[in-house]
Amino acid sequence: RHVNSHLLGKFLLEKHKGGDNERITVRDFFLEPSPAESHAASWSGSVETNRAKLEDSVARMLPAECPLTAEEAVASSARSMNGESSVAARLADRLSEFDQQKKEITDQMQQAIAVVNPEEIQRLAVALKSVTSLQAQLVDGTLIDFLAGEHWVPGYAFPQDIVRLLVRHDRFTDKMRLERDGEIGISEYAPGAEIIADGWLFRSRGIDLQHKELERKRYRVCSQCRRVTFFAESGAVPAACECGAYPGGHLGKPRIYVRPAGFTTRVDEPAEEPNLFRLKPPPTSEVFLVQGASPDTFTPHPELPSIQFGYTSTGKLFRANPGRKYGQFRICMGCGRSFEKNERKVSAHKTPWGSGCKKVQVMATDLAFEFETDTLQLRFLGHPAPPPVTQEAFWLSLQTALVAAAAEVLSIPARDIDATYRGDQTGIGELVIYDRVPGGAGYVDRIVAELPRVLQVALKRTKECSNPLCDAQGSCYACLRSYRNQFKWDQLRRGPVAEWLEQLLLIENRDADGARVHL
Repeated sequence: RHVNSHLLGKFLLEKHKGGDNERITVRDFFLEPSPAESHAASWSGSVETNRAKLEDSVARMLPAECPLTAEEAVASSARSMNGESSVAARLADRLSEFDQQKKEITDQMQQAIAVVNPEEIQRLAVALKSVTSLQAQLVDGTLIDFLAGEHWVPGYAFPQDIVRLLVRHDRFTDKMRLERDGEIGISEYAPGAEIIADGWLFRSRGIDLQHKELERKRYRVCSQCRRVTFFAESGAVPAACECGAYPGGHLGKPRIYVRPAGFTTRVDEPAEEPNLFRLKPPPTSEVFLVQGASPDTFTPHPELPSIQFGYTSTGKLFRANPGRKYGQFRICMGCGRSFEKNERKVSAHKTPWGSGCKKVQVMATDLAFEFETDTLQLRFLGHPAPPPVTQEAFWLSLQTALVAAAAEVLSIPARDIDATYRGDQTGIGELVIYDRVPGGAGYVDRIVAELPRVLQVALKRTKECSNPLCDAQGSCYACLRSYRNQFKWDQLRRGPVAEWLEQLLLIENRDADGARVHL
């Protein structure tokens, strides 16, 4: 993204010599004088024409240790602006969706005019104004804001996958841009959620399909090893997990899920003044590791031989929102509108943008988010062995303690790393620490070198809580609790983790003659 920004600056200086570069809009860059003759359309050709000069310029700005070469960076930039699956293609899809919505509303307005239905005409006029405003907001927005939102140039904290809540109220369209990281957005913006922004309360009422048909898959989480398995939407599913266990619990049976690109309010539901309280969104599942380090890359830690570790910069993780009390979300796959559980028989209905839905297909589904980042897997193979991963309280407490300790040792915000756990096919548990900075920031790689100190700090945190009122069979804000893990407070117990860590470090800290040494 830094390279893209660098190349874009050179391109705009060349195209706008002596012109006004202060505020170039999406329309200016992608649509004028036409999409086929726009700056965006000429981007690849311009990059190719100046390839040698640009590669030399990029090579001077890339750090020596960066695995990305100047040739790769420039080639990626050339193909990512226009063409299939490019920024320009995604913009065209979104504009096409707005055009389709306006056509639906206009066609139905003509029908209402023909039968002289003033109320329906007025309702559709409001809906048409809302869609027109949203489309204008998109094309008249600044180019840099748009490209940052598309993750093509750097944005604040380099978000990798953002989901937006589309506010369809004409009064707020021009000043509302509600977006969150996808991992949080599938909860905060989930259908039915209440969002307070700029002193007003908005309700999410569906998924913003963005001119695409949602891909439906199934997933299952094994209650014994906590591994996630994916299946096609239909077809047979093996009863047993690869570990040999028969999964149970709410997530043990295959569940349909979709990955939403965004969410939307309804044009016919006005914003309200907030009350003293708002409805909390349903909590998401824990994060599950989908793809980690290759098994043949695990090696014993040089200072802690009984701990094996595997690191990869391309780990893949998965989080789901199964709905309140695992009841899923009822979504129309034709328009994205959501429905409550008590609305059992749904036939004709209005879309979120106000027209009549032409493809009524309501189904129950979970929402999911998948992301790629740096992951570090730790396996404790010596004595004492940790409890099985089915002992959720222990593993939740252990991962919380190690994340807090690692953040302290590395002097980074605790929110920038997180952890989960799972078991392998032999039943051995492993802790998975991952970067929460999208794409990875290298934090978990640094944990390997600092692991002995991280374990010592985790032991001190769990054994010697600074709060004299904290019970060792529980936890508090001074040791394990935080806002992020509020749904798990009743399972966080520092005492058992302290006892296990103390035994682990006592054994690891002995020399060849068995004498105790200190790290």
